[in-house]
Amino acid sequence: MDQCSPIPECARLSLSELRNHRRELEEEENTVSYWRRLIQARVGVLQAGATLTEGDTRSLKRVLAGHHALATRTSRLRLSASDQAPPLPDIAALWARLDDPSDAASRAQLVLDLRRIEQQLTAHRQDLHLRIGAAMAETIARYHANPKLCLSALPAQQRRAG
Repeated sequence: MDQCSPIPECARLSLSELRNHRRELEEEENTVSYWRRLIQARVGVLQAGATLTEGDTRSLKRVLAGHHALATRTSRLRLSASDQAPPLPDIAALWARLDDPSDAASRAQLVLDLRRIEQQLTAHRQDLHLRIGAAMAETIARYHANPKLCLSALPAQQRRAG
């Protein structure tokens, strides 16, 4: 398991590296949460049976599957290569799937596919929460062992003034 704990992974990091590691995990968690919310919204729209006009469909397809917009969104999606993180399916193909709202079977399949992806993201997010907690626990343990280390978190100007 690629989990950060007070003994193995985090213990070998310097305090600065540990803080950076925790910050990176938090950024990744924010990104995973963002994707979960997008998928949940898409499921909600599909389940509500919202009918889109042809113009709405073209606009959504351009926004959600467009090369530029997609590149921006997928560049934010940085899942770690740990054994705990399942590989996500082709996000571009997912967003390009704007099924005919009148085709109930196609819509139901898309909802199933989206829920499967949401489950993968949820599991990865839970793993990230454990790793963030372990990194935080290691940071606190170091501060407890040497309270002066807390001062290193302050910007250099504030340390000199204090």
